Amino acid sequence: RQKGNYAEAIDDCTAALRIDPKSYLALHYRAAACLETGDYDRVLADCSEGIRLRPSHRWFYLMRAEAYLAKAEYEQVLADSEKMLYATLNHSSLERAVAAIAEACEKTKQWDKAIAVYTSLTEHHRGASQIWRARGTAHFHLRHWDEAIDDCTHAIRLNPDGVASYVWRSKAHRNKGDYAKAIDDCTSALRINPRSIAAFHDRAIARRLAGHYKEALEDTSAGLEIAPDRTFLLDERAINYAHLGAHDKAIADYSEAIRLDLDDSGLYARRAEAYSALGRYDEALADGDRYVELRPDDAVAALIPAQILLMADRAEEYRQACAEILDRFGQSEDPLTLWHAARACVL
Repeated sequence: RQKGNYAEAIDDCTAALRIDPKSYLALHYRAAACLETGDYDRVLADCSEGIRLRPSHRWFYLMRAEAYLAKAEYEQVLADSEKMLYATLNHSSLERAVAAIAEACEKTKQWDKAIAVYTSLTEHHRGASQIWRARGTAHFHLRHWDEAIDDCTHAIRLNPDGVASYVWRSKAHRNKGDYAKAIDDCTSALRINPRSIAAFHDRAIARRLAGHYKEALEDTSAGLEIAPDRTFLLDERAINYAHLGAHDKAIADYSEAIRLDLDDSGLYARRAEAYSALGRYDEALADGDRYVELRPDDAVAALIPAQILLMADRAEEYRQACAEILDRFGQSEDPLTLWHAARACVL
């Protein structure tokens, strides 16, 4: 298995299990090989049997969770989360376990459950920076900025070289409006890892929000030299070009990002703004219409083409667009949707 001969490893373990069906080590190694080959049902069967035979064997919980994750059975990952983490003691397996729980929580948005799990583990793994950083991340998703900062700070004390802890703390500082601290945290992360795409991206956002558009451009350009196909970097650079009035360059970056991701509705909306700024209203309307296609039930999306028509001084088409918005959204029970529908008529 260590040489990558997974089929042979599976055959050997299967032969061993014929001789001794209660060999938990044979189940372990077969499950590990099947995890590499993508046979997740076999992984689940072997790990469940292994847990029955040897419930203290930490790797069964971890491999079962990773198989559930691969099958998008996120609730099962979370159901196993505490057993998995309490049984997982060494650094590499703990990192994998935290990553599995974090992804399951991301998919199910169960951040409160994640915080409860991580909190119960802080006593069991007091020196594990991954746990503190993970809890800080969960607090961040719940908009608990101060708690996120506190947990990431503790993670940094435990592991001063943890780039992710600096980046997540930077995000929390930024959302509190403390852009200087957000920039400092990303700078610290880049001292540790000068090729951190996340740190370049987040520092660019903080610098933009602080009004430092040229410096933000430098960060996004540096990130794109490392990873030229990252749409979020192209998007952020385009936003800064637009702030500086370089709408042609913004359009070029948006166009490249759209080429890489045809279904990101926000890219079309922002490129439409750039086209409008240059008076290229037909192209702006095409992007606005695409934005509506991707978000057909969103009153805000429907408002964008109407705004472009207003800017283009196409009054009759604008009135028609407003009438259509009112027809579609005027009877909504959502106050925000009604507000956007009404806004179209008073622009």
